[in-house]
Amino acid sequence: MEPEALALTLPIRRLVEFLLRTGSIDSRFTGFDRALEGARLHRKLQRAAVKEYPNYQAEAALKQDYACAQITYTLEGRADGIFTDTDGMPTIDEIKTTTLPPELITGEQSPEHWAQAQIYAAIYARQNGLSAMRVRLTYFQVDEELEFRFSHDYSRHPRRPARRQEHRVQRMASMQSCITASLLYNCKKSVTTAK
Repeated sequence: MEPEALALTLPIRRLVEFLLRTGSIDSRFTGFDRALEGARLHRKLQRAAVKEYPNYQAEAALKQDYACAQITYTLEGRADGIFTDTDGMPTIDEIKTTTLPPELITGEQSPEHWAQAQIYAAIYARQNGLSAMRVRLTYFQVDEELEFRFSHDYSRHPRRPARRQEHRVQRMASMQSCITASLLYNCKKSVTTAK
């Protein structure tokens, strides 16, 4: 008699938080305890995004099965937004609210935010036969009501990553080897701030 096949369902956000957690106890960036307020701000930013990008899909469910070591992993989550940017690039939008002071919002302080959106992008690209994707992190600073946008472009075609991105790509490599064979590389950064 063959042993029963193992199958696990992994929420993408929890997976990356577990794999990339660090020793910081600073809770200003991971969100504040007012979940309803955070959800309200997400909806506000999503409504504004629909006006800017008519094809913006809010709360887009994504799900993908991966097999590794005779275990089937189902990764699932909801991208805060999926849209086509003005230059035609398919884009995953991940929205985060924070009380972190604006000068500390650099886009590089929380690799788990990038990882979460990168996995969404990899799943979406794989399911839609895309060779390139953009990942955009949208941070909303709640005290001053400031919006910060950071984006990276990724391509299926592997090239040597930029030196400053190399460390993050290496950190992600162990997770990607089993669960995201098609995770996209080649970062190009852009940053915008809006009030």
